[in-house]
Amino acid sequence: MFQSKFRFVCLIAFTATVLLSVTLTYAHPTSTVHDHGLRSRSFIRGRNEQTWETPESTKILQSRDDRHCGFIGNNDIYGTGIRIGIYTQTLAVWFAKYFLVSQAPFLRDSITVFTVALFIVSILYAAVNASEIYAVEGFIILQIFAWQCLTGARTQGPHNKENFRNSVTRRVFTECMDIGCQSLLVWFWFHGIEKMMKTPCETVTFFLAKVNMFGWFRTYVKIVPILALVGHVHRIGLEAVNLRSYFMFQKAKRGFLETAARYKELERQEREKPESGDVPTIDHQGTLVNACDSGHLDEGRDQPSQGANSPTSQPPSRRLSQGSETTVSPVSSQFQEQARRTSQGSEIAVSPMPSQPQSPSRESATPPPKSDFPIFEDVYHGSLYLTRCMSATPSTTLTGYSARLYKFYTRLPLGHRAQVTETPHYDASEALAISSCLPSFLACHRHVLTHQLTFRFPRRAALFYTHLACAHLVDDWNVPYQLYAALTYPACLPPGTYAPLPSHAGTAIAAAILLPAAPERAWTLAESWVFTVSHLWIHVFFITQLGLTIRWNGEGLTGLASVGQLIPFVIGVGSLGLVLVRWVERWCRGRLDRGRGRRGKMGSSGRVGVGDWMRR
Repeated sequence: MFQSKFRFVCLIAFTATVLLSVTLTYAHPTSTVHDHGLRSRSFIRGRNEQTWETPESTKILQSRDDRHCGFIGNNDIYGTGIRIGIYTQTLAVWFAKYFLVSQAPFLRDSITVFTVALFIVSILYAAVNASEIYAVEGFIILQIFAWQCLTGARTQGPHNKENFRNSVTRRVFTECMDIGCQSLLVWFWFHGIEKMMKTPCETVTFFLAKVNMFGWFRTYVKIVPILALVGHVHRIGLEAVNLRSYFMFQKAKRGFLETAARYKELERQEREKPESGDVPTIDHQGTLVNACDSGHLDEGRDQPSQGANSPTSQPPSRRLSQGSETTVSPVSSQFQEQARRTSQGSEIAVSPMPSQPQSPSRESATPPPKSDFPIFEDVYHGSLYLTRCMSATPSTTLTGYSARLYKFYTRLPLGHRAQVTETPHYDASEALAISSCLPSFLACHRHVLTHQLTFRFPRRAALFYTHLACAHLVDDWNVPYQLYAALTYPACLPPGTYAPLPSHAGTAIAAAILLPAAPERAWTLAESWVFTVSHLWIHVFFITQLGLTIRWNGEGLTGLASVGQLIPFVIGVGSLGLVLVRWVERWCRGRLDRGRGRRGKMGSSGRVGVGDWMRR
């Protein structure tokens, strides 16, 4: 174990040394080359103006000087020390994310300061003074900014969400940074690059090879920021919908608790009346009210529904009048299962019920008919709406090679995945019938995005998305189909299916009742290493791209003599060194603790006691 970890530390140190050596080798010219570059910059800018008055005898000298095709970079913005500081600090954040989580929040905050500074520089230097800089300089600044927004300041990966809990302020800040970055990239590749100066010979960059920045590469990077910007707007719209539905749920919960308290009081009064020969019966309304006593709405979590019965074409009130039938809804079966587990002494965290409102007066001695309590039947309709929309997942019907391919896709470090150990089970025949009525993946995406951009996203569908988010069931592959079903319900169902449209309050209460309490899935060691290596590859790609772009297009940058470059350099290298030292300290402390634990099991004579041996 010691040898493997020691080799890993050596590998990290070797990688960092190679990256720094390559950067210093490419970016540090000699003083002679630097002085020559300073002279060549004025020559390059005034070359076109002086061509018409150049005599014939000096044209040979001018053609000899055409080899100076680069430019002198700006050391105050992306100099060697500044870039090394950014490189090392970003690597420190990467290392802390996956190997030393306790240090990650502080490092993320420090790199966020770099991101804000780069955002201001990008606006003032690249956008405002676009005509005074080279196009490759704008590309370098915006690439550093995009890199920090992509990997440093935000935590979007599912593996990172397991360890980080972002506050609302930070989430709003990172989304604003992302939108600002993507907007600047769209402006740069469509308009800004035309206003900036071109390097005399050719403007090239690294994209797995040496490519011309004004060729096919420009067409490619025009598409990427637009797609990313649309994705951010789409996600922000869903988050706004999530926030709106949260307040809707709080209002619906208060009304439901008041109605439940009233029903319980009337039911108690009915039981106190001496009635001979009557056998008390329990309907789905009583089951819903009993669930309120268990504090389920306050806790907001329960076990996932196991095999919810597929609804028939009869309304629940008609089925209730047919005698002692089985449970008529997923909601009622959910509550009965919870009551059974509670009676068996299972460990379920139940929060106390809030203070209920005053009971109604005793003037009404008998419970009113069911029409006086429509909220209970509405909650049942809401449960049907939620379970049917969640079952609109074509991935559950995949078989053979398609199922294996989908399973492999879910293990890739891309986008959002369901983060629960168990997914809810649905009626197979009903799920298959609903999935067969759904359009293609792109058609569902287009339908959902159209409703968002035109502000026609109904509150009922907003509650459904909130339910998916709270249950950790958001899946990039399935959620477009599920939202399409939520927007088109009940038209997305097979003909003849009993599907009354629930109210917003009923949907909110049903969402709280059906919210599963399955623990979030823990990522396996292989999946964690996939995330770790993939993010490291992104860092290596950006570092290589920036270093080679500066090398191929310029005469190089000066050393670390200026104070403006030394400060970021010391901060970045110090952060990476601090993280490595803290990790080594924690590893050594763990070995010492394990050694003390083994010695504590030894007897006074240095031998293992019989009891200790038996416990082993």
